[in-house]
Amino acid sequence: MAVERGILPGGPDDPYPLPDVEVPIEDPAMDFSGGAEVSLDDEGGASVQALGDEEGVEVEAEVYEHTANLAEILDKKALTSVAAELLEDYKEDLLSRAPWEEV
Repeated sequence: MAVERGILPGGPDDPYPLPDVEVPIEDPAMDFSGGAEVSLDDEGGASVQALGDEEGVEVEAEVYEHTANLAEILDKKALTSVAAELLEDYKEDLLSRAPWEEV
């Protein structure tokens, strides 16, 4: 299906382009000088996250052996999150191959 160019409002051929809109920031403590990331949701809304200057941030991390047991290193919250995601993916895999296994 071909999409004609300029059929959406604000497109390059729109004789009535959408205006630029400035939205006042309700929380003056938020610093958007480093830019912002906008995430659209399924209901037509959006959330805005301020981006900071993360390039100059240094973090010290412990060095572990390549073969280290992650279950002994990660905290319980991280392990629970990984386990939940792994279990969900496993269940999805089982469901997706069920028709194949019936053959």
